[in-house]
Amino acid sequence: MSVNQTKYGVQNRLASLENAVTELKKENAELRTHLLTELKNAVADTVGQTGATGRDGASITGPAGPAGKDSNVQGPRGAEGRRGDTGPRGERGETGEQGIQGVTGAPGAQGPVGATGPAGDITVYGDAELQAAVVKLRTELIQQRARFLAAHFQAMAEAKGPHEKIWRQRLETLKRDAGL
Repeated sequence: MSVNQTKYGVQNRLASLENAVTELKKENAELRTHLLTELKNAVADTVGQTGATGRDGASITGPAGPAGKDSNVQGPRGAEGRRGDTGPRGERGETGEQGIQGVTGAPGAQGPVGATGPAGDITVYGDAELQAAVVKLRTELIQQRARFLAAHFQAMAEAKGPHEKIWRQRLETLKRDAGL
């Protein structure tokens, strides 16, 4: 579990974000107050001055005030100012909190094959090795049966007449050797 995934790390990050939101709300309120004052002053500048009250309380309108600013017309562009000198470097800030864990990158290239390790206690045969062993055993079984049949037929050929006793002895020996 990394440092950022503990409940304390998450709570610290959440508190930090809440503080930032509170500061932004304060700045927003200050800007609204400033802009409202500026807007009221701009509206007040567009109305002329009121004249003095006339005789018998009759209101007399004074001369028209200066022309107001038309907000739809852009004024001429001012001269471009010179760039000021670079100020001195500020002090180093405090170390920030650890950022969140990034996304795992793509797997790297395949490395070189290592040296063969020491032989283990257990031998595991793969499918290809087992299949080759089965084919070899079947071939040996077929050859054994072929030798048996060849010897059997040879014994039968020799069994005619006085050799019948030999044939029976050979047949018993073949059956015993073959496990039959």
